[in-house]
Amino acid sequence: MNLKVFLAVLIAAIGLSGCGYHLRGSTGGDWQLGRVYMKGGGATGAEVRRLLSLIGVEFVSQAGQADTIITITRDTQERQVLSVDPKTGKVREYELIVDTSILAVSADGRVLLEDDDIALQRDYTFDETAALGKYEQEATLYREMRRDLAAAIVRRLQAAHPVATAAE
Repeated sequence: MNLKVFLAVLIAAIGLSGCGYHLRGSTGGDWQLGRVYMKGGGATGAEVRRLLSLIGVEFVSQAGQADTIITITRDTQERQVLSVDPKTGKVREYELIVDTSILAVSADGRVLLEDDDIALQRDYTFDETAALGKYEQEATLYREMRRDLAAAIVRRLQAAHPVATAAE
């Protein structure tokens, strides 16, 4: 019985490899920022650092040692009232906004990202009878927005610093 399972797996593996299918893998690949010096950033900067570390980027403690310098020039979050109950005057919906601006420069002075502004916003309903749960929902939304911002920043860095191909 084990031989039949082994043969089935072997045939499936050969069939999949022959059709060009392969697992996606990580985004790291041969994309290289080199050594990175990062300044500023707050919570979004920490998330960008975490994502870049996951794909193998090396961070240095001094700008003079870096191949790429990333500066998060603005990282703000705000909450605005979106709608109010006309009968009670109490808030029914909020809009959360996270706004980040990033500047990336290579060691030779070439600007990779020129003070690129990225903003995300999310709406959510507020119910004062479940205030604790709604405040936790707000914190979760802010965390998710910062993760989305960090992923967008990494994608923009990848686009600004293209992968070297084998033909080059």
